[in-house]
Amino acid sequence: MAVEGEEVPSQIKIFLICLACGVLSGVVYDFLYIIRRALSGKSFACADDINASAANKDAGAPRSDLRAARARARAFIVTAVCDILYALALSLMFVCASVTFCFPDVRLYMFAAVALGFVLYIKSFHRTVAFFTNRLYNKIGRIVKVGKRGKNRARKCRKTNKFAFKEVNE
Repeated sequence: MAVEGEEVPSQIKIFLICLACGVLSGVVYDFLYIIRRALSGKSFACADDINASAANKDAGAPRSDLRAARARARAFIVTAVCDILYALALSLMFVCASVTFCFPDVRLYMFAAVALGFVLYIKSFHRTVAFFTNRLYNKIGRIVKVGKRGKNRARKCRKTNKFAFKEVNE
C-alpha cells in the first residue's frame, strides 16, 4: 500500500490534536474531581486528620449505620454523575475536534493519542494544577466559614501547617 506524501503529516497533525484533547480531558477530570469531592461530603483532609479519624473509628466512635449508608449512597451517586459528565465532555471534545479539523475517519491511533494525552496530563500537569487548586481551596477555607451553625471547619494541620477541611460530627 503506497502512502501519499500528505497523508503522513496529516496523521501526525491528527495525532497531536487528539493528544491535546487528552490533556484537556485531564483538566476536565480535575474540575469534576473537585466537584465530586465537595458534593459527596468527603473532605480534603491532611494525613493528621486521616490518622485521627482512623483512631476514632477504632475507639468505637458512635456513628449510625443509616447515616453511613446515606453518605455512601450519596457518594456513589455523585461519583456516577461526575463519571457520566466526564464521558460526555470527552466525547463532545473528540467530536468537535474531528469536525473542526476534518478528520477523515476514526482510527485506533486517535483513541491511543487521547489516552496518552490524559496519562501525560496526570503524570505532569496534574501536580501543578493540584498545587494551585489546593492553594485556592485553602485560601477560601480561611475566608469562608463552612459548616452548620457557622462553625469554621477549616483548621491547620499540625505537620504541614496548611489548612484542611475536617468533617464536624454533631
